[in-house]
Amino acid sequence: MTTGSCDCLRCCDKSEAFWRYLSAVGIGAWICLSVGGYYVLALLVWQAFTTFWPSTINPQERHFAMRIIEPNEPITVSHVAILLYGDPGVGKSTIANTSREPVVLDFDRGAPRAHNRRRVIQPDNINEAVTWLEAHASEFGDVVIDTVGRMLDMMAVEIMRDDAKRGENGALDVQGWGVLKSRFVTFGDRVTSLGKDLILLAHAKEEKDGEVRILRPDIQGGSQAEVLKASEFVGYMTTVSGKRVVNFSPTDSSIGKNPCQWERLEVPHYATSPAFLADLLADGKAKLGQIGESAKE
Repeated sequence: MTTGSCDCLRCCDKSEAFWRYLSAVGIGAWICLSVGGYYVLALLVWQAFTTFWPSTINPQERHFAMRIIEPNEPITVSHVAILLYGDPGVGKSTIANTSREPVVLDFDRGAPRAHNRRRVIQPDNINEAVTWLEAHASEFGDVVIDTVGRMLDMMAVEIMRDDAKRGENGALDVQGWGVLKSRFVTFGDRVTSLGKDLILLAHAKEEKDGEVRILRPDIQGGSQAEVLKASEFVGYMTTVSGKRVVNFSPTDSSIGKNPCQWERLEVPHYATSPAFLADLLADGKAKLGQIGESAKE
C-alpha cells in the first residue's frame, strides 16, 4: 500500500472519529442545555477541536506571523522616542521646534517663551490631547511633549479623580503608580501608532550620591524609569563656554542613552539649522537599524 493511501486512510479515520465525537457532543449539548450547563458544553466543543482538528494539519504547513531577522539583515525603524532634559532656559523647546513639522502639547504652558514656535495645543486632559492627535494626524509630523513631567502630573490628577482610592493625601498610592505607568505606556503607543516620532522634554533635577552630583530628568516617582525605557535616545542639554550642547552619552554627572554613539553635539541656531532635530532623528533611525551589523565589523 502506498504512503499516500495510508495518509488518506489515517485522515478518514480521524474524520470518522471526529464526527463520532461531535455526535457525542451533540447529545451532551442537549443534556447540558437542558440543565443550563453552558460551561460544560464549551469544554466539550473545545476538546473536540483541540483533539482532532490540529492533528490533521501538517506542522510544516502552518503559517506564523512572527518575523525572523537574520544577523546581516537591517531592521527598519520607522519611529522613535527621544528624551531631552536640561536646565530651564537652555533651549529645549526651541530645539524641539526644529523637528519634523511638530505639534507641541504644551502641558508646561511655556510656549510663549519658545523661539521658532510651531503649532501649540494646550490640553486640559490627556484623552482630549490624544483624541485631537488621532483626528488630525495628517496635519503634522512629530509630537512634542513639553514637559513630560507636567503631563504625568495631569495623568496623576485624573487617576485620583477617577478613583479616589488611588490617592493618599493628594498623592498616588502604590496601585495608583501602576496605573500611571500603564497610562503613559498606552499614550506612547497611541502616538507612535500614528507613525510619529515622540519628543519628550523635561527639566533637570540634581540628586546626590554621596559626594557625587548627578543630573536626572525631573520626572516623578517610578514613572521616570518608564520614560527612560520608552526612549531610544536620552540627551542632557546644557551650556559650555556660552554654547548650547546636548550630550547623549552617560557621564559621571548626568544620565544618557546613546545607541548611535553620537559625540557631544553643539546645538546650532534654529535660523541656520531649522531642521536640526529632524535630521538628527532621521540619522538615529537609520543607524539603529544597522547597529547589529556594524557591531560585527
